[in-house]
Amino acid sequence: MELPIDWFDLTVPAPGEDSIWPGAVVEAKLEQLKSMIKIMEYEIQLQLGQKISRMFLFFFSLIFFGCAFAPEVVPAHVRFFSLALSALFSCVGSNKSALISPIKSLQWKFMPPVPRTLFLAFFQLLALSTVMMFLDV
Repeated sequence: MELPIDWFDLTVPAPGEDSIWPGAVVEAKLEQLKSMIKIMEYEIQLQLGQKISRMFLFFFSLIFFGCAFAPEVVPAHVRFFSLALSALFSCVGSNKSALISPIKSLQWKFMPPVPRTLFLAFFQLLALSTVMMFLDV
């Protein structure tokens, strides 16, 4: 995405001169620049290896999701644990910044809304599975 040249033409006036940019124009340009930076952060381009990693994360998520609803006779807590792992794989796979910078992968402030929801679902399902395991349900 290319920016027009006048974005960077914010010349600073000499002392005693009037500004060539009214304050409202400067504020509007700064807001537009901030919104463009936010858009660029969400339009992160992944490299080939990162795209493959993301596909594998979603693939394993689907495997665990399928295991949770398999027709075999398994205890309920195993099914919930399988759903929890599915949510965790989906959380990391849907968070593009996690694939680029793994240090930020599970930090709350760097997560978009969907991975946050999946991360909360992981902990809730994990807690439910643990309680059901201890109660032998």
